[in-house]
Amino acid sequence: MENPIENQHNILDLFENILRRLKEKGIDIRDVSRKDISGVDEFYIRGAEISGELAKEVFLNHSRVLDVGCGLGGSARMLAGDYDCDVTGIDICAEYIKTAQKLSKLVGISDRVKFIHADALKLPFEDKTFDIVWTQHVQMNIENKEKFYSEIKRVLNDEGTLIYYEILKKIWVVLFIRYHGLMTPPSAFYKQFQI
Repeated sequence: MENPIENQHNILDLFENILRRLKEKGIDIRDVSRKDISGVDEFYIRGAEISGELAKEVFLNHSRVLDVGCGLGGSARMLAGDYDCDVTGIDICAEYIKTAQKLSKLVGISDRVKFIHADALKLPFEDKTFDIVWTQHVQMNIENKEKFYSEIKRVLNDEGTLIYYEILKKIWVVLFIRYHGLMTPPSAFYKQFQI
């Protein structure tokens, strides 16, 4: 592994550890729900709760969504399952992608989401592929913000929307940003809550 972010987040046998913990909780591995794994597959501030709040802020039904920095894929599964979106998740951590794929199969939604090991600064998609780009706690790990946002702009269609949840200051968290056009990094609309 040559990427320091991937090195930082790499946890070997992650899926197997999750299965072990599910069994320890008495959950039947043949009947695991998204709710059963929500405590581990959305590991950012406020977890699945914030993903649900973000999803309600924009029309998502049947959208083509790119989840940048998808981690273990919790948000991607929620968007596919609850909003019938076609979701592609990317992450720089190969172990996260492998685990996201296995978790999606475990909860019976692998036909509606796909996960790709990729770099957010070199998105492997054609221009204007997605209706929505979704990202949570990712840009804080990316030094080249201009490249990050230019790649998002490139893959969003002309009416596309960027939704992200990010720590911007030590005591503030951005809950929602919706910005059409992406001519500059998003700052047009947001809600802030002190934590």
